[in-house]
Amino acid sequence: MVEHAARHPLFYRDKLNVSEAQFLSDEHLAHFRERLHVEIVDGAHYFYLQRAWHAEQIVTRFVSDRLKLPELKRDLAWVAKYVRTESRALAAAINGFDTKGFCDERTQMMNSAMTQRLYCATGRPGSGKSQAISELLKRFDAANERTVVLAPTGKAALRLNAEAPEGANWEAETIDRWIWRMGLGDYLSDGADLMAMSRAPRFEQFDNLIIDEMSMVNLYHLALLFRAIEVHQPTSTLRVILVGDENQLPPIGCGKPFHDVIGYLRGEHDYQIANTVRLTTNCRQRHDTTVIEAAHLFAGKNRYQGELYSQLREGGKVSDYLDVRYFSGAQELQSHVADFVTTTLDDAVPDHRDRSPQEAFNLLLKLYDKGHVPSNDAAALALDRVQLLSPYRGGPTGALGLSGFMRDTYRPDAKDDAWQQKDGFVHSDKIVRIRNHYVFNKKTKQNELRLSNGSVGVLCGSRRGWKAFFAESKWWFDWGWLDSEDFELAYGLTVHKAQGSEFEEVLVVVPERRTLLSRELIYTAMTRSKTRLTLLVEKSQRANPLTVARDRSVLAQRNSSVFARPFDAARLFEPENGVKVRSKIEYMIYQALLDARNAGELSFSYETALDLPFGERIVTVHPDFVVQAGGQTYYWEHLGMLDRQDYARDWRERRRAYAAAGHEAFLLTTDDLAGVRADQLAQVVRDITTGNLAGRADLGWSLHHYTL
Repeated sequence: MVEHAARHPLFYRDKLNVSEAQFLSDEHLAHFRERLHVEIVDGAHYFYLQRAWHAEQIVTRFVSDRLKLPELKRDLAWVAKYVRTESRALAAAINGFDTKGFCDERTQMMNSAMTQRLYCATGRPGSGKSQAISELLKRFDAANERTVVLAPTGKAALRLNAEAPEGANWEAETIDRWIWRMGLGDYLSDGADLMAMSRAPRFEQFDNLIIDEMSMVNLYHLALLFRAIEVHQPTSTLRVILVGDENQLPPIGCGKPFHDVIGYLRGEHDYQIANTVRLTTNCRQRHDTTVIEAAHLFAGKNRYQGELYSQLREGGKVSDYLDVRYFSGAQELQSHVADFVTTTLDDAVPDHRDRSPQEAFNLLLKLYDKGHVPSNDAAALALDRVQLLSPYRGGPTGALGLSGFMRDTYRPDAKDDAWQQKDGFVHSDKIVRIRNHYVFNKKTKQNELRLSNGSVGVLCGSRRGWKAFFAESKWWFDWGWLDSEDFELAYGLTVHKAQGSEFEEVLVVVPERRTLLSRELIYTAMTRSKTRLTLLVEKSQRANPLTVARDRSVLAQRNSSVFARPFDAARLFEPENGVKVRSKIEYMIYQALLDARNAGELSFSYETALDLPFGERIVTVHPDFVVQAGGQTYYWEHLGMLDRQDYARDWRERRRAYAAAGHEAFLLTTDDLAGVRADQLAQVVRDITTGNLAGRADLGWSLHHYTL
């Protein structure tokens, strides 16, 4: 610890005057024993905060115990009619709607979510998660079951309530709000011992728990919720349902519990079928599949859209709803941003060229041309009509820089009148709340969430005073009662701030700066758009920022031992110095090939470039492993997401390219949908070294497909 602290950039070595003897004093050792837990695995020491260790144990135990409970007996006769009715309505509204895929997914989800004691639903935006959850909540209400609906952010909770039907018997609230309301707030502190939790007098019993936006829920919050159930109602909880998108950014806090739970369920065949579903069917009317396919290039291991990725790297108009442009410097960036807004105005405000920029932009947001809110009704505004996003806050490419450019361009006249300026904002500014705002309700004698961290609104000034309007609130707010320090301009937002929100048209700036770039960040940014998406990528003398992001995963680098032995995530995917693979299964395959190479049986390389013909285009792809043995070259592709329809479709396209290049006879594929057996992995390597490829051709993935 002393050595690590001495190397830390926040410490000055000459100021760090401590010795090992000081740490080994009885007083300090007692403190370490109280706050730290040490696990020894294969001779390596893994240090945990006691709080983190207990939280992981709680999540592991709770999920395991729920999976052991008997199924609920429920009448499911309504499911077939509901799915049929929904599919017909969607098919009538959406061209090329995948009726079979929708019916299969929705039937599986409804049957299992009604009967299983723990259920996880994951899917991208537009896949129908909210509609499915709404139907389940309606069924729970009809059965007189009390359901607690939680979300990690106030913004998500308010969105759920806005979608609730009239007369619903549930009201979504934030996890923090519920915890405090139940009298469990003290367990959120750093030194709290969840294992010592006692019954809280204010705890209210419930039948079902649904948590939305699970990718944003950190380990400590989820463990506290699970522990509360263990302590207060260990046998009476009917269902726990977790909903989210596993490919989005992980929580800002500790851990990646949703990803861990989903991974565990998928690793067990029975649980994969009964306790989880991945929704992939498009349920959104205005939709371009190219946008989602491009986003999935940054989701996990989906690398089989070689031609599409090449188009992203080259730039230009990829489809009617996807445009990729490259810029160099602030001036070119701002020019592209102005072009993007102008194109949006062409669609939404046809006469905008005859108006001032300020009037045109006001009309785009459905304000009056002078910037006031029609009938003081914020719900009628279109503040989500267009949104700029960036990974960062500062600099010309960051959210603050983008917001500043937008205001200078589309709010120039507001600075001319003194009454149109207030606290650094101007009349009709688009603003965002940066922390939750609670108001005390005298009737219920409780604080109620009125504005959430991330709520976007508009600030309107006049000689009679200033008002702030937010679509999530039934009331306007007197600006004098609010603290201006709690707000920022919202023309540009960070991707983290936008997580959980959707906008009509989105422009995403991808700077060369690498600090925060990751595939989860780009995926999250690209899936915020309901319709048109524009990527502005900064030109670089180094690797393309999209390539940098695609090769980096913040999820993979998070240490977690939920359902697993501890390991160092920073080194897990580095099987030998200088080589980093993308997943645990690739690490296992690499190690198996490495053993064979050390025995002199073969040689191999990882993700070597290979040109393949996709129709009339030659596209550079990177096979997982290229293996040389017995004078022959083999191509080994691991297919890790064959349960996803779009992934399977993209792989079939790549297989045709392998065949066109004359490589199909020496192409072998593997999957780990049912887990991985060491003996089966070793058999694949033996088949390569002996030149006797076997595997199954009847499955259609390759002439030599192995299930590991």
